[in-house]
Amino acid sequence: MAKKSALIFLMMFVNLSMSYADNAEDWPCIQRYTPELSPTVVWGLEAGISPIELDQKTLKQVIRLSTNLRKDILLVESTIAEYLRSRQHIPEIHNHLFYEIFEKIQSKRKKVLGGIFRYSAKQQKLALRIDKQRKLIDQEQSKEDINTTELEDLENRQMWDSRAFRERKQQLSYLCEKPVNLEQRLYFVAKALKQHQE
Repeated sequence: MAKKSALIFLMMFVNLSMSYADNAEDWPCIQRYTPELSPTVVWGLEAGISPIELDQKTLKQVIRLSTNLRKDILLVESTIAEYLRSRQHIPEIHNHLFYEIFEKIQSKRKKVLGGIFRYSAKQQKLALRIDKQRKLIDQEQSKEDINTTELEDLENRQMWDSRAFRERKQQLSYLCEKPVNLEQRLYFVAKALKQHQE
């Protein structure tokens, strides 16, 4: 059973990487860009909201915990197992729960992608400003009568902007991992649900 589940999980992860589109022209991350995830690729069949009666308060608690990347995956797995234990008799419960969690992760991921694009755009503007400062410094240094005060001011601004650029670049690397982390959480949830289907 464990070997079968592990194989299914591996196959799903391979399918996701194959579904990626080419990088968007202005996508700043080394990870390949895809605007949306496919529930069919992740779940292995058509997923959707089934017309069933569920306790919405409890359901939302499970969804909130399952999509929170700060929560340990063992806690997520046990919470899903406990939720399903008393609801195995409900038709399509696994399909319903997966799609609810999928929609939440999809929404979070879209916000993260938008944030990355905005962050990158600001970084590009900062790079242009640093380049402009460098040209102004070169122009000032080429003058016969150098304005030392102006030159010092330009150099200080370039130094601080360059430092900010480097720090933001490191932060961007961290941000680029978040879509991947959300995808991994989704696949973990799918794996946990499939285990309880068997």
